Amino acid sequence: MSEKFRLRGLIAALGILLILITATAAASASGTLNVRDPERPRAAGEAPPLAAPMLRPPPSVTYTPQALSQPATHPDGRPIAQLVAVPVDMQDTAIFLPTTLRTPGAGEVSFAILASIRYSGNGHSLYVSTIRPSAGAAQSALGLGNETVRLADGATAWATTGLAGDAPNRVATVRDGVIVSIEGDLSMDTLKTLLTTAVIQ
Repeated sequence: MSEKFRLRGLIAALGILLILITATAAASASGTLNVRDPERPRAAGEAPPLAAPMLRPPPSVTYTPQALSQPATHPDGRPIAQLVAVPVDMQDTAIFLPTTLRTPGAGEVSFAILASIRYSGNGHSLYVSTIRPSAGAAQSALGLGNETVRLADGATAWATTGLAGDAPNRVATVRDGVIVSIEGDLSMDTLKTLLTTAVIQ
């Protein structure tokens, strides 16, 4: 085998190794899910990432007003993300909490919204939602945003702008195997700061 072909083979092997390292790092940084780096060009033959269809309930869903002086919980013990540091002018809170959760079928690719909390006031609204991918979805490379960003605590997150409706900006991260997203019409820097304060109860 000529040195030329050896070099080509080595370059190809290094490229595959780099892809594997990148995917592993993303999975490690995002808890137990494999989130694809949106800035990395797709390799030849690589499948596109699985984009979560919605990271908060549709506008038709009704939120129930609820004071959150105590952490929001559900009898089934599902994880519920909520803000520790709530903006002083957004103290009106309401929650969407499905009473039951459907069990996905084997191999089904789906995303279950476990809870969503709305913080509103002064003409603005924020939505903090907790989403659990099915086992089938968790096995795929997920697309959670158009740009990779870092939160103040060093966690990896993914940002999206230009969304339709009253919440055009979104930042999503992964904690303990669930997706936690914050959407609103505040600046991306503000959303990143607030998401850092989100805790899962």
